Amino acid sequence: MLVLPVRPKLTEDMLRHVLPLADHVTHAQLRFGIGTGARIPEIENLRWSEVDLIRRRVWFEHPMTLNGGRSVPLPPKVLSMLWDIKNWWGGDAAGFVWAEACGIGKLPLRTRWRRLFTEWSEAHERGDTPVPPPASFPAVQELRRFAIQLLLDRGVPPEEVAAWSGRHVAVGEWPE
Repeated sequence: MLVLPVRPKLTEDMLRHVLPLADHVTHAQLRFGIGTGARIPEIENLRWSEVDLIRRRVWFEHPMTLNGGRSVPLPPKVLSMLWDIKNWWGGDAAGFVWAEACGIGKLPLRTRWRRLFTEWSEAHERGDTPVPPPASFPAVQELRRFAIQLLLDRGVPPEEVAAWSGRHVAVGEWPE
């Protein structure tokens, strides 16, 4: 019988420790993911043509589900961050939002995610942080689950969260 390891769920406490360790592109991508509930490939491949800063929405044109594309509102902090990126980095010729992360040899977000937890562990061993990292780190996909739960905790109606996340589920059937 194949037994898969159980990964911990992502917590706010974990994010407080790993976000300061992230480079500016990774930090921005993680904040975008937390704010929108986007999937990892949607974060990594985000293009300016999918972002409407005036209407404060992002449109995921290439959905990962059969439910089609979806429009997601941009929270104020994420909107402000995107305006800063647009003004500072501008994007690249292909229209990618994360211009510096889209060059040859870029590391996938999941690899950079694992490195953040490794850096946290090393910082703890050096005595730079008193808080030890978890025994195993959460999968980067936990970022999406965390974001969706955060929206629900903030009182966004489940039907809206389901639509924004590209799910069509009845209330009470939200997967854990």
